[in-house]
Amino acid sequence: MLAGVIIASKVDDALKIMERYPLQLYEIRVDAMEELSNFQQLERYREKLIITVRRHQEGGLREIGERERLRIFEEFLEIEPRYMDVEFHAPIKDELLKLAKRKDVDVILSYHNFQGTPSIEELIKLAEKMRGGAVRKIVPFARSYEDNLRLLRLYEHSDGDIIAFCMGKMGKISRVLSSFLAPFTYVSLSDATAAQGILTLDEMRRILEVLGNG
Repeated sequence: MLAGVIIASKVDDALKIMERYPLQLYEIRVDAMEELSNFQQLERYREKLIITVRRHQEGGLREIGERERLRIFEEFLEIEPRYMDVEFHAPIKDELLKLAKRKDVDVILSYHNFQGTPSIEELIKLAEKMRGGAVRKIVPFARSYEDNLRLLRLYEHSDGDIIAFCMGKMGKISRVLSSFLAPFTYVSLSDATAAQGILTLDEMRRILEVLGNG
């Protein structure tokens, strides 16, 4: 399953992208949006939505304070999206988990490491600590092709709830392989991108067709 990442400044622009590219999931990068006044229009897609208000330290597109991030998450909980994505190390994580549980909304606990890829032992320990949400998303930076192989070993410890791939040019292969191993993986639907090494929807589809999974 593919989740299309949408970078848009307005809700109307996000809706146009979703209408153009029919997919099973869409990640709305709210940290990229300049206005949210009519976010309720997204409700008709709510069962397909991943709401992400990424904090700046882990790749957010603008600086947003933690209390403000929590307020934005609370607003989007009104439309009961399929997932909320919050960083495992975020100060607001526990509060958001409680709020989402009340609305019966699943949470993706995410981890991003822009410095490199930890050892497999460290990754396994991290994955164990990250239990508590519906999905554990672990995304380090690949500094070698071997980093991809090490990270992909995490799927041996998955209960079907791990999404693991590497950022960076050298991490593209793990993004492709994650489409076979993870509950879903991410592709870009926008000219702008918030992730290093992310493939576009067309690129991913061409690769999967060659591999016989298109």
